[in-house]
Parts: sequence; structure tokens; C-alpha cells
Amino acid sequence: MTQHRLVTLRLPTDLIAKIEAAARLQEETPAELIRRSLSDALRRPRASCKNEMAVITAAFDKAQGWLDLQAKLRKAFVLRLEDERLDCTNGLRTGSCSG
Repeated sequence: MTQHRLVTLRLPTDLIAKIEAAARLQEETPAELIRRSLSDALRRPRASCKNEMAVITAAFDKAQGWLDLQAKLRKAFVLRLEDERLDCTNGLRTGSCSG
């Protein structure tokens, strides 16, 4: 039998409304929808993140300087310096890849 623990999240009201609407459409409770969505998302392979990291690594290795690096990554990524930290985001999709 699967054990459950109560988890409390603060979510924006518009997101809660979307969860409730989607749950009604699929004839399930919001809790069931959230559990299923989280399970599905965690089950998916992260190959795209690995591919993105390979592209970024290759660009860093081959770049002849900052402008060249930006040019190599420009088609899919945006480089920003934020609080003395280099941030590389993918402008083609939402979400991010981590370590």
C-alpha cells in the first residue's frame, strides 16, 4: 500500500483555478490530478536537458571570446549576467535544466 504525507503548497490563484478546471474535465479530484501530473513529469526522460548541456559545453569550448560565445548560442539560448552569475536560459521553451 502506498503511504501518503500531507504537503502544503502556496500556489497562485490562477494556477489553482486551472488545476480545478482540468480536474473537472478529467473527472478526478485536484489532488489526483496533481499527483498524476507530478508522477508523469518525474518519469519523463531528461534527454533534452542533456542535449542542451552538450550544445552549451561545445559552444564554450569553441568560443573565441564573449561575443563569439553569444553568437554560437544565439539561436536557442540567451546569456545574461545576473548578480555576478552567468545565467543561460533556453528561449525556445519554458522550464529549465539543472545539473
